[in-house]
Amino acid sequence: MKRGTLSRHTPLRRKARLAIKRITKRKPSIWAQYGLTKPKYVRYSGRKGVYWWLFSRKIRQRDYQLYGGLCVDLCGNRASSWQELQAGHFVPAGQCGFGLLFDEQNVNGQLPACNNPRISPMAPIGYSRGLDMRYGEGTADKLMARRHTISKEWSQAEYDRRIRSLLDTMV
Repeated sequence: MKRGTLSRHTPLRRKARLAIKRITKRKPSIWAQYGLTKPKYVRYSGRKGVYWWLFSRKIRQRDYQLYGGLCVDLCGNRASSWQELQAGHFVPAGQCGFGLLFDEQNVNGQLPACNNPRISPMAPIGYSRGLDMRYGEGTADKLMARRHTISKEWSQAEYDRRIRSLLDTMV
């Protein structure tokens, strides 16, 4: 060790690091910028996460109000509240690309058991029938045809505009 330098673990060095941490102001979270508190689980980070959280909430409330909490999979079960529903994708999120990720026809209210392929592997058949009943014959086929369409992800400004739009409609 050179003379006059502080080793990494001296008390002076630790005090200096702590002082710097106290001085630097923390940037408010992205959730606080929109007046929201961050939920326990967030599927995506950043503005995309905020938008997904608001979008899924909107979808679950829409389906609870329009269809009385009936699962889109035609399993015959109803949710007791909109919070019990999940925003499930017909074309799975990992396979649909960005074009269908936030598509209001591709995302519908599902019960947790129906949204889990391990629990109910036949759910996509009921989901496709439910889509055709809700939006018209051939809707499921159109969504499946669009799954390979490449679309560019939104910019941060576009996410911001859409988040603010969703917040305005929910108030």
